[in-house]
Amino acid sequence: MKSEKATLRVMRIDTIDRDNITDKFDIAEYRSGESMLAVTHRLDGIGDKHLKTALHTHSYYEFEIITGGRGVQLLDRSSFDMSRGCAYLRTPMNPHTTHEDPGDRLKSYNIRFTSDFIPSGIPAGLMAGGSAFHMKFEENELPPLITKAEELTAEIRRGDAYSVSMMRSLFAAILIPFVRRHATADEADGNVRDRHVKEIIRYIGSSYRAKLTVSDLAARFGLNPHYMGSLFIKETGKSIPAYINELRLILAAGLLASSSLSVNEICYECGFSSPSYFIMKFREKYGAAPGAWKEAKSE
Repeated sequence: MKSEKATLRVMRIDTIDRDNITDKFDIAEYRSGESMLAVTHRLDGIGDKHLKTALHTHSYYEFEIITGGRGVQLLDRSSFDMSRGCAYLRTPMNPHTTHEDPGDRLKSYNIRFTSDFIPSGIPAGLMAGGSAFHMKFEENELPPLITKAEELTAEIRRGDAYSVSMMRSLFAAILIPFVRRHATADEADGNVRDRHVKEIIRYIGSSYRAKLTVSDLAARFGLNPHYMGSLFIKETGKSIPAYINELRLILAAGLLASSSLSVNEICYECGFSSPSYFIMKFREKYGAAPGAWKEAKSE
């Protein structure tokens, strides 16, 4: 009998644990009263303590640009792919956590900010709603954004009489391109050119934890299943089932490392139809069954 999905706990976290901060992180932070603007450059993974954090919220906003690695962003009951070029805006109302591929650790610029740093002209609904926003930048759009993030880090550390004005300007130059693109452009993979495949990837990214078949997707998008499958492989280099399983397995590895859910509960939480199939695919990707992999990680 299929298990019911477990309820994931949500906690509130408003401080950054700086214990054991290594050269994997570079943090610059401005604070004045209730005002805050901070940049965390994650150089090699998001940290074991963070990986063990359940769904959580903050009193501040977060904007993040992924520069490398692979993972899954869990936002309330939705999930999204995390890979180079992906960007996310999370409001204080968004319960979230991150699970990275243990074999391809995430690299990113994470910017935490309070409402006073929101650039003028940004739609109020974008910043006040309960929905998280995500998209993917083209490869040629990333270098200017990375440069601005590095300049913002340097300006926070400069800390002179002009720094707050410069910080506001630099942060606006980072956030506004995201808002523009979110309003006008496709939010799917920037390396995929076909419109149908972009739409399919976007739908899979928010729905892969549910039952999802090639036939279901073909019916939803009005395409022949064989044609759709061939087109997807041509554009991404992976079959649709392989793409779906990859996202599910990354999330499963994260839940194994960060939660007390059983293997069966994680199986169904991630969208797999049976524990035996889940265990087989997990072993193929990570070289061990889920239970053994979890034990090895906890040693």
